Amino acid sequence: MSATSDGHDASSPTTPSIGAVGDGGTEGARISPVSHDVPVAEGAAAPGKAHKAHKLNFFILLLSPVTLLAAPRWTASRLAGERLGWMYAWHVFMSGLIFLASIFFTSTFDGNWNRGTGPWQAFNRELEGLILVRSLSAGEIGFITLVLGGWELGLIIAALVIMPWGAVRERLASSFRHALRTIYLFLPAPVVLLVLLGLLGYWIDAAVAARNFEFKGVPPKAPPMPASLLGTPGTEAEWAEFKTKADVYQREMQEYYAAHQAAWEAHYASLPLPVRYPDEARVTLVFLAIAFGVRTLLACAGVARPPSAPPRAPTCEFCGYNLTHLVEPRCPECGESAERALGECFHAGSPWEHREARGCVAAYLDTAILALTAPRKLGRQVRGASPSSQWRSFVGVSLLLTFVATVMGFIFAILVGADGDPFREACPEMVAALICFGIGCTLVGLAESLVAALLIGLLAGWQTRRNLLPASMQIAGYQSGYLVLWAVAGALWSTVIVRDLDRGSFFQTATHSLGQDRFVLGMLTWWFLNLIVVLVQLTLLWRGTRVAQHANR
Repeated sequence: MSATSDGHDASSPTTPSIGAVGDGGTEGARISPVSHDVPVAEGAAAPGKAHKAHKLNFFILLLSPVTLLAAPRWTASRLAGERLGWMYAWHVFMSGLIFLASIFFTSTFDGNWNRGTGPWQAFNRELEGLILVRSLSAGEIGFITLVLGGWELGLIIAALVIMPWGAVRERLASSFRHALRTIYLFLPAPVVLLVLLGLLGYWIDAAVAARNFEFKGVPPKAPPMPASLLGTPGTEAEWAEFKTKADVYQREMQEYYAAHQAAWEAHYASLPLPVRYPDEARVTLVFLAIAFGVRTLLACAGVARPPSAPPRAPTCEFCGYNLTHLVEPRCPECGESAERALGECFHAGSPWEHREARGCVAAYLDTAILALTAPRKLGRQVRGASPSSQWRSFVGVSLLLTFVATVMGFIFAILVGADGDPFREACPEMVAALICFGIGCTLVGLAESLVAALLIGLLAGWQTRRNLLPASMQIAGYQSGYLVLWAVAGALWSTVIVRDLDRGSFFQTATHSLGQDRFVLGMLTWWFLNLIVVLVQLTLLWRGTRVAQHANR
């Protein structure tokens, strides 16, 4: 009898079982039914092949700052099995390299060349001043230690935030190690993004300078001033002639100014948008780069990995009673039928997983409504023991809708609260603000969902001694439609609060009654309404995760 890779026993009439069912079972080992050799782990490679694979992964790791941006899933899947210690060493090496590179560029562009030194001489002088020559005081050493410790603590917090996204059926420590390994692997990629942003900013600056320079040679040319206008007329006839020529010259200059303005507008309209609006382009590119970086990070964290935890004994999905030696067709603890207790009639997947038959729009609406109105029913549908990854596409659609809802809500708030037409006065600035505000709010909603899945998964898992992060993340993902409603409701009450602060009397009256500034009261009201929304989301997520805590499928 052999234990298959998914933990189920395959019977053999001649070979006894070598694997035990439950938490202490052997997983992944096989014995030939006709041989009595020592068991060999399935999938074990020859030493030569393993060495070649390790060397290939080393080269992939060296190229990972670039390949992560182009093919994050492929890069993360190749490096998912590397040891955490090696990834930490890679993180330390890249951090030191980035630090040295920052010193080099700082010393290069701070004017050292003007003092007759080259870039490497300036770099050596700066490095000696920072490390070799200067002796640090105890306070400076403590400050540096505090900064480095805060940096490492921030990476650990980031790993905790993304931990539910890539969790599978495994021990909680394994989920954390995978998340921390992903953070260490991803860390150099933002530096590449910063370099690309710097190159784009340099191109924008050069294009703006070329725009102003090239326009100097654009016709028309200014008309020359007549020589007769330079002198002072003496007689009355000379004054009349002088006035006539002055009027002609003034008319020619007006025509020149009009032609010059038309030529400038035509030249300006022919330029790309980043050159016409450089400041707005830079800010928008930064927010787009942040969104792209978050997408790359989640793609690395969500790479497919096989379950590593041994299979658990079957339990009742309603009360958690161990049903390993079930004799009667009912749970002895709660009385549920064996079919319902073992979950054989549940966990068929959410409506979104059957969108090919139902249609994408109908499946999305059904799943979003189910997650908000019947979270316990959704908890019976998701697969907690063998989670699917299709919920991630649902999250992507919800985030896109959240971005659209946030932008439309911002436009509504501006049109209601502003006097006149603000889009006519500052259209480019307004468009850039809309894009950046929409991306920022969407990423905040995503981070809130990840933190909610982490907290609920840890709390429910602590009660049942299981890793419920896969179940809580699935349910939180299907509840991401809640973010769309949150964006719409937030735009409405933000508009009401701002308009009342500007023209209303509610907060003015509350100021006299409570003795607080009306702007402080408005901000507290805004925070209180958002806190209610977060508490409602946590409640729905808790109800759905609690149902899935004893899932067998």
